[in-house]
Amino acid sequence: MNQEFSGWDPAAAWRRMTEVGELAERLGYDELWVRDCVDTQPRRSPEPVFDSWIAATALAGVTARARIGVQVPCAPYHHPGALAKRAATLDVASGGRVVLELGTGSHPSGYESYGWATPAPAERPAVLDEQVEALRLLWSEPAVTYTGDHWRLKDAHCAPRPVQAPPLRLQAGRIEGDVELAARRADQVVWQGSPAEVAAGRARLREACDRAGRDPSGIAEVVHIECHLFPDTIARDRWLGSPFVIAFWSAHPDNYCERNLVGTVPAVARQVQRYVDTGITEMAVSFRDYPETASLEAFKTEVVPLVAPAAAPAPA
Repeated sequence: MNQEFSGWDPAAAWRRMTEVGELAERLGYDELWVRDCVDTQPRRSPEPVFDSWIAATALAGVTARARIGVQVPCAPYHHPGALAKRAATLDVASGGRVVLELGTGSHPSGYESYGWATPAPAERPAVLDEQVEALRLLWSEPAVTYTGDHWRLKDAHCAPRPVQAPPLRLQAGRIEGDVELAARRADQVVWQGSPAEVAAGRARLREACDRAGRDPSGIAEVVHIECHLFPDTIARDRWLGSPFVIAFWSAHPDNYCERNLVGTVPAVARQVQRYVDTGITEMAVSFRDYPETASLEAFKTEVVPLVAPAAAPAPA
């Protein structure tokens, strides 16, 4: 869920967020995600954006089955000690349902407005690498002393422990070095891009896993994608041509549609099928008409039934 409510009263926006979370679980969605942002993205405006950890805890309180994810606590802005404590607390509160997606920080402007320094792009994978190592130590050891180039811990404790070791989902294909890092560290990898770009990224991950001596089948792969369903192409084109969309993404509509799920139910089902045919079996979908729920509901009830399962790989 994008925690952005343009024009909403904050109290009403909070109620709506929890209502949509309850609805998504009833519809059968497996995961609920909230974005870890300090303000709206990629444009910045003074609209309500709730703290991701408090919002995720609220969603855990109104659901019972769906996994709860925070997307994306970017490594440069979250000390691993504080991050481990938040994730462990949420995992206890949710009964062991937390998934944590981590990234290197691709939208630094909001954080910089708070006075937080942003490392150079070439340095960010190393910051995330140390963060992942420290998190896993804090969740498994009674006391942790850790000295890295970017993070330090001295006799640090993380109690309560999480119910489970929260799976770590790492972004890949964003900046140089993040695919190699994912091959070494990730439980799950998240891609963004067109079906062709995702297929190319998956091939790079397999090569990186070979170099790391790791079986790539042990890494779950997910596509993070946006969706907006329309009754016809006229409504779709009107939305794509609106100043809001152009200003929001600064992308040509054709490029945006190639990398996302925008259009009628049959058209979106065909686009989903293209991703499935690359071997992808899971999508993390952000619905662009949120906090309305038309796309959320139609995607699950109308689009998903039209998509054929991925074919089994041919024997080697």
